[in-house]
Amino acid sequence: MTPREPPLAPPPVWPLAVGALTALVLYTVASAVMTFAFAIAYRLSMADLVSPAKLLAVPGLLTATLFAGEGMLLLVALGVPLVFSDAPRGLAERLGWRPSRVHLLDVMLLTLAVLAIGHASQAAATMAGVWGGSLKDLDTAVRTLSPLALVVLLVPGALGAGLCEELLCRGLLQTRLTERFGPVRGIGAAALYFGFLHMDPLHSTFAFLLGVLIGWAAWRTGSIVTGVVAHAINNAISFIMSWAAVEVPGSADWRGLVSGVLVLGLCAGALGFIWNRRASLVAEVPVVGSP
Repeated sequence: MTPREPPLAPPPVWPLAVGALTALVLYTVASAVMTFAFAIAYRLSMADLVSPAKLLAVPGLLTATLFAGEGMLLLVALGVPLVFSDAPRGLAERLGWRPSRVHLLDVMLLTLAVLAIGHASQAAATMAGVWGGSLKDLDTAVRTLSPLALVVLLVPGALGAGLCEELLCRGLLQTRLTERFGPVRGIGAAALYFGFLHMDPLHSTFAFLLGVLIGWAAWRTGSIVTGVVAHAINNAISFIMSWAAVEVPGSADWRGLVSGVLVLGLCAGALGFIWNRRASLVAEVPVVGSP
């Protein structure tokens, strides 16, 4: 009889805790350094420093802060697997970076679902009288930008956020957490951390919901790339709509809530059907050399 191979040891999670804490610290420090640098350059008062709305209105501060903060997240996402030798099959495989598994239809449906969550969430928050905080300040600040400044902002705010935050949350954290604790707890924990990164009660709630959806997509497809693209497109559309002062009909009442939930349900159902169909087709492919 062939001796049975010993079971693989579950992957350790303590490097993830180190990475998550390091990312939070570096993100906060980088943002603070940029803020104080601009405060000195523009001679801001203490009252300006404690007012998010005034800070975001400082020319270039938002873009510079995003560049610095997202850069720190990228550094941690790429560095932790290398420092702790946690990428035996390569860094791309460890982080779930598998572009070959990306399908255009998946990207379109996931992006629509992400936009639907934002639409429904904004309507619900407005009806509940809690719409505001960093989301409102951000919306106000973006409207003051020139077209060139908007384009520059999209680099860290859309492309950078989509890439760096997904590499950290879905790539570094979720891949190992789902291996160790299963998809429900793994996706949920990564989404909670993703929400906490946004450091605002309302924004964090929205981010958590997006994290669950994108995390589900990453788990089902085995790749974070679809989520990276959907995340980046969502952010780009949000920034552009804020800059152009475009108000989606029903975004502040029950119509937005109902339509958002409906679109989300349809897109999620379609994605689930597509992924189940692909999985069944793969299972039906005969192995070469099998009888």
